Amino acid sequence: MRKSAPVICVLVALTVAGTAKAVAPIYDSTGNPRFNAPSDTTPLRYNDNAPFFSSQSGVPDRPAGDTSRIQYDDVPVNAAGAASVNVSSVRFDIVQKAGAPAVTVSGFWSPMAVDAATAGGPGDGPNDDPNAANPLGVPVPILANSTASDRVVSVTFANPFNTGPLNTTQDPGGLEFFNVGLSFDNTSPLNGWEVADNINNLDLLWDYKNNTDINEFTFGNDANGDPIYGVMAVQVLGTVVPEPGMIGLAIGGAGLLLRRRARRLVAM
Repeated sequence: MRKSAPVICVLVALTVAGTAKAVAPIYDSTGNPRFNAPSDTTPLRYNDNAPFFSSQSGVPDRPAGDTSRIQYDDVPVNAAGAASVNVSSVRFDIVQKAGAPAVTVSGFWSPMAVDAATAGGPGDGPNDDPNAANPLGVPVPILANSTASDRVVSVTFANPFNTGPLNTTQDPGGLEFFNVGLSFDNTSPLNGWEVADNINNLDLLWDYKNNTDINEFTFGNDANGDPIYGVMAVQVLGTVVPEPGMIGLAIGGAGLLLRRRARRLVAM
């Protein structure tokens, strides 16, 4: 039986504005960690600013990165007729290997813009892209893991925001999207965003510097040769804001129901 790494929670700025609707998960991949091999006890992790190795050659595919770069993942919203989302909190799961140094993580969100609107650069693919990085709040320091065991640290940014219009061109008639991302302030590969699974995710990640410097990427294969693709452990809580037309339909339906009840009462 595979053991799970211990979890430590860090909560930042717990001041969630009240809303008329109950806050609920909009998207959640935090319960689906991805392991390299079935015998592993610690999930895979990725630090966009660390040297990246896809082979055992000892030569990184990419050297230590620019710590101002942001790794983005898409947030699919499975709600027909959604105009936007009032987000109340975003949680990221960070894997710290034994001996990992202290690190500060910064959270971001971004609208997903049509691909042609972002210029992108040579590393940009055909998919729509994050656009205009918005901080989720004050960066969060995580203590060094001085133990002999790996661990997972959950970092929650609870600074409410509205996404604005969601992206509908990436999946016409289906899911709607925006992006959330992380940046680490050092290049240690012992700290990384947890790799996860989610059936609705685009299985695509973005290495973002600015609108003319975007690299789209996915991961390689696990120890079984199965594709890992690109999904990260993130949970988004909030409420969906429906399109005005959907609100009108709801009000109209409620009015019709009230009129029918009134007629029944008069007939009694």
